[in-house]
Amino acid sequence: MLSENKSVFGSDEEFQKIENGEGQQELRSDEDLQKVTVDELKIHNAPITIVEYDPNWSELFEREERRIRAVLGSKALQIEHVGSTSVPGLCAKPIIDILLVVENSGDESSYVPDLERAGYKLKIREPNWFEHRMFKGPDTDINLHVFSKGSLEIERMLRFRDWLRSNESDRDKYAQVKKSLAKNKWRHVQHYADAKTAIIQQIMERANNNIANTKNVINYTSDIANISFHEMQIDDYNEIYELWYNTPGVGLSNADKRENIERFLARNKGLSFFCKHGGKIIGTIMCGHDGRRGHIYHLAVAENYRGKGIGRRLVEMSLERLKSEGIDKCHIFVYPENDIGNGFWTSRGWIKREDVFVYSKSI
Repeated sequence: MLSENKSVFGSDEEFQKIENGEGQQELRSDEDLQKVTVDELKIHNAPITIVEYDPNWSELFEREERRIRAVLGSKALQIEHVGSTSVPGLCAKPIIDILLVVENSGDESSYVPDLERAGYKLKIREPNWFEHRMFKGPDTDINLHVFSKGSLEIERMLRFRDWLRSNESDRDKYAQVKKSLAKNKWRHVQHYADAKTAIIQQIMERANNNIANTKNVINYTSDIANISFHEMQIDDYNEIYELWYNTPGVGLSNADKRENIERFLARNKGLSFFCKHGGKIIGTIMCGHDGRRGHIYHLAVAENYRGKGIGRRLVEMSLERLKSEGIDKCHIFVYPENDIGNGFWTSRGWIKREDVFVYSKSI
């Protein structure tokens, strides 16, 4: 694999060995690397440039995603921001890693000519490793990784990304190893990626264990609590408002009067939801869009139901509806002192913007 490899930590002694580069897998020869490199293999012979997280990386990804979708249309089954630049707070090489899923990545005639006409250049061809292909971009430093639908590597890449987004401890340890290894002189950049295999494997082990535990919790909640999800209706306003009122971090004002909520729901049909347990509303989300961008308001889950994936599911439902209406970006306002809310959105990969101000005026 010519990209960021597989990876997590045991004892402090094991971590120290990894940080020092001990026990890493044998580095591949020039001959082996040339076999999967489309052009002539280039020698790096230098340390690796690692920089602190840049919020603009998400904007660069979104620009590439729009371009790729315009080029491939329905052939692009899935496009994801992956790698270290997709994890807020994590240092990285300033190269945007992108995952593109197509029907069959080995069938190059079905998508490579389209990408090449748009300025993308095929650099890596690995038929023996999940039929992986990797392109460089026309004007932005990216690694566009292409896999076939159903490839196991797709799930692994997304799981690793999502775990680092939500687990500060492993994120910090991974950053420490990256910075330590990056100081060394590497004949090939791929050798640096391969040297991270031990740490990635350890992190993935913990991420996999967490997924197994989470599935057990969600199944238990679904089977025992019998939670049901519904499209939000104005008839349920009184009970919904009561949940908002009793949920810290939900800011209420005259804008949340019944007539205003009714107007909002009418303008944004099918985008807002609530969930019930035992006939009682225990979670809500309001969502709408202006034709360009989506906006989420009043995500609330009753205190004794938190930590069961309910908020996550509500968000997924609204985002799925937004996407079906052609909206590719969504915003939410969160009070700075709302620690629970800020922690939730950060753990789900939402990025706190530092480059804009919000201005308001009563009219």
